[in-house]
Amino acid sequence: MNLPGRSFLRLLPFLLLPGLCSCGDSKNEQGYGWKPSADSVMPLAFPHGEDGEGALPDYVRAWRMPPGFAAAQGAPDFPTRWNRRVRQWVADALAEEDARAARAASSAGDGSTAAEASRKRRERLLSRAAGPDYLRFLPSRELPENLTWESNWGEPDIGDPRARKGGVMRIASARSYPNTFRVMGPNSDNSFKGMLHDDVNMDLVMIHPGTGRFIPGLADRWAIADGGSTVYFHIDAAAAFSDGRPVTTRDFVAALFLRTSEPAASSRYTNLYLATISGITIYGDKTLAVHFPAPNPMPLANACIPCDPAHFYSEFGPDFAEKYQWRIPPVTGGYVADPEGIVFGRHIRMKRVREWWARDRRYTRYSCNVDFIDYAFYSELQKIRELFRIGELDAISVREPEYWYEGLEIAEVHHGYIRRIQFHNIWPRSPYGFYLNCSRPPFNDVNIRLGFQHSLNIDRVIETVFRGDYTRLHTSATGFGEFTNNEIRAREYSPAKAREYFARAGYTAVDRDGRLCTPEGKRLEAEVSCMLDPFYANFMAILKEDAARCGLELHVEQLDNTVFYLKTMDKKVQAAVWNWAFTPPIPIFREYFHSSLAFDEDGRPVLGSNNITATADAQMDRLLDDETFAVTAEAARDASRAIQQRIHDLGVWVPGWTTTFRRIACWRWVQWPDCPGNRFCPPRFHDPLDSHLYWIDGDEKERTFRAKARGEPMPEEELLIPVPDTEGQRGPADRV
Repeated sequence: MNLPGRSFLRLLPFLLLPGLCSCGDSKNEQGYGWKPSADSVMPLAFPHGEDGEGALPDYVRAWRMPPGFAAAQGAPDFPTRWNRRVRQWVADALAEEDARAARAASSAGDGSTAAEASRKRRERLLSRAAGPDYLRFLPSRELPENLTWESNWGEPDIGDPRARKGGVMRIASARSYPNTFRVMGPNSDNSFKGMLHDDVNMDLVMIHPGTGRFIPGLADRWAIADGGSTVYFHIDAAAAFSDGRPVTTRDFVAALFLRTSEPAASSRYTNLYLATISGITIYGDKTLAVHFPAPNPMPLANACIPCDPAHFYSEFGPDFAEKYQWRIPPVTGGYVADPEGIVFGRHIRMKRVREWWARDRRYTRYSCNVDFIDYAFYSELQKIRELFRIGELDAISVREPEYWYEGLEIAEVHHGYIRRIQFHNIWPRSPYGFYLNCSRPPFNDVNIRLGFQHSLNIDRVIETVFRGDYTRLHTSATGFGEFTNNEIRAREYSPAKAREYFARAGYTAVDRDGRLCTPEGKRLEAEVSCMLDPFYANFMAILKEDAARCGLELHVEQLDNTVFYLKTMDKKVQAAVWNWAFTPPIPIFREYFHSSLAFDEDGRPVLGSNNITATADAQMDRLLDDETFAVTAEAARDASRAIQQRIHDLGVWVPGWTTTFRRIACWRWVQWPDCPGNRFCPPRFHDPLDSHLYWIDGDEKERTFRAKARGEPMPEEELLIPVPDTEGQRGPADRV
């Protein structure tokens, strides 16, 4: 939920994504006021007589699942279909590995390292082919007895015991209104998904935001076995969805079914279930095991498979995307979207789950304090700032340095009614930058890509637009400790080096405008697509000016957020100013750079995959396999560093910029933790406003408005929140 866990994908606020699809405001049976039907309307998962004379345990025979799960019209049930699909996938992977090995043996110069990696992959696939079915249902009595269960309830509490429940937190956003409330399916990965789903759902285990250690989530205990190749989870007996339905192992099986079924499938989850995980075993309603094809270097993090409320998808089918477009799924965390607080295109209200199952639980009892979080959507940043200044909004994130330094030089700040806060965190830095599409000219030529890297004067943007407060990114996995390849340095702005690479691509002449061209007169041009936002127009104007000095005619395409998102995901842009988010503990690259997500078997670009650069490189694929199949932390580290180096060598991503902090401004009635270990906010949050650890002090709000009305100043405060000096601890905030 609001504590950092392993989310598979999250797009950050720099990427302001899809807009509103047209839809009526009435809460009809298809809309956000829809209520899930009783379980009894769903078919039995395994009707009597279809389980091989009672081979299935009683608990699973009682399950009712979404339509399409059970056997029907001669088609087998989903577990049978899935197990067959996995075995076919393994057989195909073995055949591909054999073909790859044959090609390598016949080519000169292939080293023993590649052969050894191929041998290990083949051994792993053979082991899977000879192993048990992927999805199995066993009675609880068959759960191994020698497991060593862990819980870890000994970490520091999160939040502040002084926190009060109640009140409303009002936040505005310049990002587009989401174009669906679905958690899966077409266009569900939008910029509001974090607030609507990721931050309000709990993983099986979570990462303590102060110490970085694993703590209970939906699971109250876990056990790692078989040298790290199997993780057992026991679901907390109290765990429930926001509509009161209990969380059971059925919901994890439902997630596997839903997220790999055609109406809602995504390449990301299909790859997760097929390639990363080798099996799921269910032991009753509360215990499951997740298996890996070999010992996993980060078993707890990688075993956190998703769960979806099976009962909510009682009408799942081919029309899923349309039927569930605006339905609000139940969540396992402390906030859920409120149907009464939704105004399409303008407003989304999240309401506190009053009967939240974890409300009195350690690690979560001091979070999710306000009754409502109101998100208002505005297209004009200036309007957001004015609404904040007059007290109609409680807090805002501050991105632009000019607003931080000049824009907040206002009476409300000087009189102490509004606080300015600079929060330093230790969250991994997102790979913000320029993603180059290798599936179409001009960036299908590596020399153009490398010349383009030297044509972008990123340092000038940092010094002018960001006043030197930001820093240049160098690698695509910054902030992951030993997994970060710190030897990589971003290519510097250099007209000479840019022209050298462009010449290798055939651009050896100069036209009358001073732009490079081929001897036949073809001008060197490239188009960069980005959002329709003055902020982007500002720094792109600088980059365009300096690119011209390198002989490159740089065109800027500013698009509506929805159009920009869809064009980029479908590989229909030349280059995109884009941002992905990585979450701890280790970076995962496969879904962003594997060739299977670049082109299909017919050589056509794969639409909608996260490989937006269309990277299709045999060496990269081998490194991604090394990452996927690493059995030790050291092997995973080495693979990760090598992947980062290969991304650099291929030039498919131009590193942008980042910060070590987040800046926010809030009215003084917004209260933050102030106790040992929780000075303002634990360091493992990207944005303090995502933490849900704040609360509203109604008395302070009344005092502030009274003082403001009388013109009476209060103490002015600007807080600088440093990174803790020691693990999990933080000293008092500096007031500057």
